[in-house]
Amino acid sequence: MSEAPLILIADNSTVSREYIANILIPAGYRVMQSVDGGSALKVVREHDVSLAIIDHYMEPYGGLEFAKEVTASDFGLPMLMVTKEETSDLLLELSRHGVHHLLKKPVEPKRLLETIRRLLREKSPGIEDISHGEAIEIAKSTYSHDELMKKTLDLALKNVTTGQGGPFSAIIVDQQGRILGEGSNRSTFRADPIAHAEVMAIRQATEKMDSLSLYNCILYSSSEPTKIGRALIDSVGIARVYYGLSSEEVAGLFPAKEFKNAAYEQFKKDAALEMLAAAKAHQPE
Repeated sequence: MSEAPLILIADNSTVSREYIANILIPAGYRVMQSVDGGSALKVVREHDVSLAIIDHYMEPYGGLEFAKEVTASDFGLPMLMVTKEETSDLLLELSRHGVHHLLKKPVEPKRLLETIRRLLREKSPGIEDISHGEAIEIAKSTYSHDELMKKTLDLALKNVTTGQGGPFSAIIVDQQGRILGEGSNRSTFRADPIAHAEVMAIRQATEKMDSLSLYNCILYSSSEPTKIGRALIDSVGIARVYYGLSSEEVAGLFPAKEFKNAAYEQFKKDAALEMLAAAKAHQPE
């Protein structure tokens, strides 16, 4: 029996990579993963990859750069791009570089599998259509307590070495140790004052779960959560938080900025109450 096709998944999000891997592995495909376009090219050069699934936005080497290099090197590799945006300009740009199929995130499993089968048949018309089988490069989907904190700290260090921000990262998992969301501090890089690590991780987890509740989930953080992070953690129902560094330990290297407290005053209460009553009247029964 011939070896199952090897699918490369290139995405800088662990959650996205494992989501796709957990669709492909039960369908019988072998899977390898890369965190950006540069490491993906290394995999393509060293392994007999049948098809590549690439994310548009990866740092420092993105999906489009990967596609350009693959096309220029004449690998003959089918490529499928996944992205949060889907515009005619993007489709045109991709087609010029050998990417003729694009799926919007979050990817629907059935459509993903159908697209992969079609691309593989186009590449090798006689290829066996698989629906079951044993995957060789198994993508790990659950992690231990120690592994999760190590991944969090590694993510924090990477945030510094890639020039994205300080050593602040967070990962959210369910009770079984499956990663639901991850994030690193992007406040300075994005000029976004609430882009704290735990906030970014919570955003990703709630999008993945399609729910505002993360009840009974666990958060791992490289450092003690910020005030904004704590408020959000409480509001989504996270059950437990593990952190590596205390606020005092972080302050030694990254002192917090001091600001005067804002002055608060209630104003136009009657008009606001009228607005509230009107809003209630428009709520469904």
